[in-house]
Amino acid sequence: MKEYFEKDSLVLFYGDSITDAGRNKAEGEDMGKGFAAKTANLYSVLFPDQKVRFLNRGVSGNTSADLLARYEKDVKALHPKYIFLLIGINDTWHGWVEGRPISAETTRDNVRTLIDWIRRDLEGTKLIMLEPWLLDSDPAKVSWHEDFDPKEEILAKAGRESADLFIDIPACFRKEIEKGRATREKICPDGVHPSDYGHGLMALKVLKEIGCIDCE
Repeated sequence: MKEYFEKDSLVLFYGDSITDAGRNKAEGEDMGKGFAAKTANLYSVLFPDQKVRFLNRGVSGNTSADLLARYEKDVKALHPKYIFLLIGINDTWHGWVEGRPISAETTRDNVRTLIDWIRRDLEGTKLIMLEPWLLDSDPAKVSWHEDFDPKEEILAKAGRESADLFIDIPACFRKEIEKGRATREKICPDGVHPSDYGHGLMALKVLKEIGCIDCE
């Protein structure tokens, strides 16, 4: 067990509703109830002397374009030392599904631009990208794979090539299912938004990947 974040550093979680997880946006320090809050809480319990500050700037419904639109206020102005980035499903949900298709190339370009801005403006900041997913818990969303899967592949490629650390969340979920510890429905009842159990799996996966804990 070892520390990952520098003492007194700022850690930012940036993304959509999965990151947002019901946070109170009127309270800037509120972390919501999802994996961001669980990761922050567990890290703070493990390493209380680190005095790391955690912020959640997830916004429900956001697409990759929305992250670009609020970058100046919600990323650059905060000068985080670490950024956890999770985005992608809404480029399908609020694009293709609602009749306003967002091409995989547009998603790719938006995420590449965001990464470029982070590298340009925040020298020394570490970027940790999480791969998005679509589980087949909800039969009504199975058809979404046609649009989502190419985007997932593109985002995974961007994460592996350009992030300081890439975390394969879908693989974490698959492992839990294959070992018989959970069903898709238990992890993500609607195929997109994790349950409390699913958010817990994510937080443990994050802490394992950054070297803070060792667990299966």
